[in-house]
Amino acid sequence: MTTLADMTTGNNGVQQRLMIANNSGLIPPARITTVVQDEIKWAGSLFYWPSLQRLREATALKNTQGLKYDYYDYPTDFLRNSIARLYIDGKLYLPKAYQDFLDYADSSIDPTLSPNPANHFFANYGDQFFTYPSYSGIAPANNLLGWGNIEHPLVTDPAGTTIFSNWDENGNKAIVKKAMSTLLERIDPPMANALESEAIGMLQLIWKRVTDEAQKAQRLNHQFFQVPDYFGFGGGLSTIGNFNIPVDVENYF
Repeated sequence: MTTLADMTTGNNGVQQRLMIANNSGLIPPARITTVVQDEIKWAGSLFYWPSLQRLREATALKNTQGLKYDYYDYPTDFLRNSIARLYIDGKLYLPKAYQDFLDYADSSIDPTLSPNPANHFFANYGDQFFTYPSYSGIAPANNLLGWGNIEHPLVTDPAGTTIFSNWDENGNKAIVKKAMSTLLERIDPPMANALESEAIGMLQLIWKRVTDEAQKAQRLNHQFFQVPDYFGFGGGLSTIGNFNIPVDVENYF
């Protein structure tokens, strides 16, 4: 099950699984196609799938309101809260929780708190993102680049594919279940709810594999654990992950 035609009229597609006739007045073929197209977008927005990540340059003017931080409108095709990495003038801005970002930025107004001016942070908030410190270059910051997720492109060609087609066809099967759920929601609500739950569960399993694979990658220059030098025999050397420091147990206790 790889194409739009497979999901709508093919074997185990929506039309066949619901046993809908080609001349059905209740659920015509055009309605099936529209619902499947909608559910492709739904599935693409349920998680921030890697294959839908894009790099965009911000073109909107910044807004500052005289504060120590700026905010920008999201690129028009980005999903809300999806920016994961941001650069301005080639500097990496680290993501922070929105409320923590505001607390930090507001504290920078008080000179007694002395926040580090070298820190560069950003926070997502709906279809806007906030940056600290306030940008001092020429607005708009055409050199502001962000990685975020787009909505799944509309699939109109019967031979068109989804992000799951060449990766995990269970994603397309989940789309079929969700389309069946939408078509049945007024006819058989319990069945519709069950199909929707199954569809979400299938996509959750695929997403778990994505996150599991990401965790397998070893983080660069990242300490896995810290072993304190409880006995003072480390001589000031790093004891990260070192269980081989000799301990004179007899004289220590």
